[in-house]
Amino acid sequence: MPREKEDTDWERMLLQIIEGHVHAETELEDAYRELRQSVAAGDIEYLITLILEDEHRHHHWFSELAQSLSALADGSASPAIPWLGAIDDRAQLLAATKQFLKFEREDARQLRNLLRELQAMEETTLWPLLVRLMLSDTEKHIEILRFIERRAKGPAIAPAGTHVASRSPHSA
Repeated sequence: MPREKEDTDWERMLLQIIEGHVHAETELEDAYRELRQSVAAGDIEYLITLILEDEHRHHHWFSELAQSLSALADGSASPAIPWLGAIDDRAQLLAATKQFLKFEREDARQLRNLLRELQAMEETTLWPLLVRLMLSDTEKHIEILRFIERRAKGPAIAPAGTHVASRSPHSA
């Protein structure tokens, strides 16, 4: 099937956005490293290291997005970020996902309780901040599990390899 010009323009535009973001994040990571090296306070170094770990993960994801976009453009069946595929045992996946959601929601509740207990330490330790960050991660886990739950409940998708992606919002 011939590629539409709108598709390739859209893919090029997305790739430019991703590459621009990777370039900006690389500069930002360098600036964070310089700041971390110039600061003598251990708590600030620790926090900047946490940021750098996140930025490194984001850089990795953007690299995978760029590779996946290239795979879409050239029709490759093996993008770094896999296409949505068929789920063999939806009932098993749904049951496991519900259990994980229950655990993560309980974890969030416990973290909120712990945070209330640690509020008095806000001015003397990083503990409340770290608990808030863990709570944020737990919310992220819940978001991922909700996506999995929707996939398990949703319509069947053709097995990977037979997938035909809608290339752009302009494709019909």
